[in-house]
Amino acid sequence: MIKIFKKFFDFSGKQKKRFYISLIVSLLHSVFEAMRIMGIAVVLQAIIEDNMSPATIWTSLIIMLVSIAGCAWTKNVTTMQQTIAGYTMCADRRVEIGERMKYMPMGYFNNNNLGHITSITTNTCENLQDIATRVILMYLQGMLTTIVVSVLLLFFDVRIGLVTIVGILVFLLLNHQMQKVSLKISPKKTSADIALVDAVLEYVQGITVVKSYNLVKQANKKVDSSIDEANNICYTLEKRFIPFMCAQTVLFKLFALLMVTLSVVFCLNGTMSLINALLMIISSFIVYGQLESAGMYSALLRIVDQSVDRISEIFETPVMDINGAEIQLENHHIKAEHVTFSYEDRKIINDVSFTIPEKTTTAIVGPSGGGKTTICNLISRFWDVDGGSITIGGKNVKDYTLNSLLSPLPVPF
Repeated sequence: MIKIFKKFFDFSGKQKKRFYISLIVSLLHSVFEAMRIMGIAVVLQAIIEDNMSPATIWTSLIIMLVSIAGCAWTKNVTTMQQTIAGYTMCADRRVEIGERMKYMPMGYFNNNNLGHITSITTNTCENLQDIATRVILMYLQGMLTTIVVSVLLLFFDVRIGLVTIVGILVFLLLNHQMQKVSLKISPKKTSADIALVDAVLEYVQGITVVKSYNLVKQANKKVDSSIDEANNICYTLEKRFIPFMCAQTVLFKLFALLMVTLSVVFCLNGTMSLINALLMIISSFIVYGQLESAGMYSALLRIVDQSVDRISEIFETPVMDINGAEIQLENHHIKAEHVTFSYEDRKIINDVSFTIPEKTTTAIVGPSGGGKTTICNLISRFWDVDGGSITIGGKNVKDYTLNSLLSPLPVPF
């Protein structure tokens, strides 16, 4: 789980600072949450000692007001930081993906269909900006709040404080098992999302043909099948996660009940003061509150992990050399010398040489699959040759920047 958090923060790039600020403010939020227990303790102490006075009331009221105001302020700051960071991070990544795709070899687009690429820039990025920031930071905030309150309880009674800490450890073990289940199912959901986007795009792009030849029923089959598959995966996710979520809820209730029971027992046998017993009973209702909410969302952590991996794959894909120069040419003669090229293991062009003088027309003829389009793609450097060289104006196409190579020629007037 720690790897998921680290991967997400590393992926966030320039927005990492905002996420860290959000975490620091979340820690302050936890402290303000814990202050409520102090306010309750002041009132309980006064009631038990029969010493309720205006000073006591005002002290408790001020503590509560500070707690409420602090929680409201920290909640607002964390929400704003998370929202801005999430949307900005994904907006930047979309722009970076668009820029990077200009320099990717054509093989990338052959191996990844339009549905796959579109799914990454839509569903996957939306998962990160809408779900990931909320899930990860809610989980961490819930954990921080529970830990802070548990540490505070240690100062009142070590035994009850240790009980709350054991509850956290048991929760982590149970949550780890849920993450293992999620690890098996999340890739299927990712694949189903890609297939659904691909089916919808294919249907929309071919809608004129579908209507012209009355192929609505046939065309709908793939879309309906993809929707059903996506629904089934989501249903499977819910069905597999609900038992774990129920178990987490029962776990927290049992440990809260254990806190209450032990507090009563310790108070009756004289090893805990009445005020501490009452304080522990009240604390049992709030100590696991945020962690319980965080546990409900933690099932989505693996989907967040998958989303980061999918986007990272694009940036890990090697791009064609973009370190060329802006070259000013005196002529635009095209020359190929001993060019060879293969699509994976299939050789398409073998030791081909030719010259195309500037301001001339050259016809490339041959059978289907003979490499005519491939030669044009190599000249434009949509692919890089495996052997030999292609030059324009006496300069190897690899020496140009891709932008300058593909820039239009000036039109003479």
